Amino acid sequence: MTREPSDVVEVRHLLSEWDPLGFYAANGTFAEEYEGLIKPLLARLGHGADVDQLVAYLDHELHHHFGTYPDETLVVEFAERVLKWWATREV
Repeated sequence: MTREPSDVVEVRHLLSEWDPLGFYAANGTFAEEYEGLIKPLLARLGHGADVDQLVAYLDHELHHHFGTYPDETLVVEFAERVLKWWATREV
């Protein structure tokens, strides 16, 4: 069994806390539906994405792949939280 990188684990945790589709709240486990967001988010963070770029990515994914339109304020708050974590994480 291979161990996942800590960044993947942390973004998974952040997505579960945010839970824009209500999957985690419904069953108490990480929703595999969010799995496809992790690596693209990490790639964008690694390339220096800002809040607006993260929000644009998340909006696109949530609208086009999940058919949902969460409150824009919540998307911005999540993007800010991810950026704060990224800036303070231990490398």
